[in-house]
Amino acid sequence: MAALAILYAIRQTPRPEPRPHQPIRINIRAILQGKLRPLMLGIGAFDLAATLLILRATELLTPGHGKTSAIQIALAFYTAYNLAATIISIPAGALGDRHGNQRVLIGCSGRSRGSHRSGGVMVSRLQQR
Repeated sequence: MAALAILYAIRQTPRPEPRPHQPIRINIRAILQGKLRPLMLGIGAFDLAATLLILRATELLTPGHGKTSAIQIALAFYTAYNLAATIISIPAGALGDRHGNQRVLIGCSGRSRGSHRSGGVMVSRLQQR
């Protein structure tokens, strides 16, 4: 039944008309000169800091675990970091809608500093093994 409904929908959908080709243009300058500038700079700095922390973790873990294991552990940290950011983004967006984005960003930045510290403790404990 579902297959018949899909076939019917396909046949009843009008064919798209050809349009002239338009190149995709991304205007970064408008973003960096507008109200989003502080946010974009903060996000860029935060991502750079996370990347540098992961590289440092690899460097610290290499003597005790070997290069391959150190890279695997650092990649696990990177995956966990991105997973945590993904999971927290939906409730943080809801809080931003309810209480204002600026208040939520300030509160979350304090929390993220704490999580980076705990990540540093994990690396130092792994390094001692």
